[in-house]
Amino acid sequence: MLIASDIHFDIQDPTLLTRFESAALNRRSNPDRVVVLAGDLTQRARSSEYDQARSLVERLVFGGTSVILTPGNHDHGSGPGERLPLVGTSARHRFLELVDLVSSHPAVTARRDADTITVCGRDVFVALRSTHRGQKKWAKLRGIGRIRSEQLDWATSRLDSL
Repeated sequence: MLIASDIHFDIQDPTLLTRFESAALNRRSNPDRVVVLAGDLTQRARSSEYDQARSLVERLVFGGTSVILTPGNHDHGSGPGERLPLVGTSARHRFLELVDLVSSHPAVTARRDADTITVCGRDVFVALRSTHRGQKKWAKLRGIGRIRSEQLDWATSRLDSL
């Protein structure tokens, strides 16, 4: 399994991403064919950054790799959380398009919104989105980095059925 976070497309060295992708698709360096992309694929949730992220995720998924995907605060706009005046809901929709792509892999056994449960052999990965609208409305932030109780209830019920 390979894990990457904070890729930040548009500011990352493309050479490093090419090396990561090669390792992710190589059975010797990634025998379980699992990649975890743990947030901040984008720098400012721009369409061009999401296009690059989609391209990487497509190559991984179509290359036979299970991708576990969680959003980071940058994936919903600039700064901490999702600043409503800057990006509205378009960034969230772009991220959900990536989740749609990841969910096409047969290892994804359950999905609700951006939350997924992926079974790879004897390993089970639960990816829950923690960039929800919070109590800091005065700051116009959408994310406070908390997983909601209904997400845990959903995941628990699905895990109990495995």
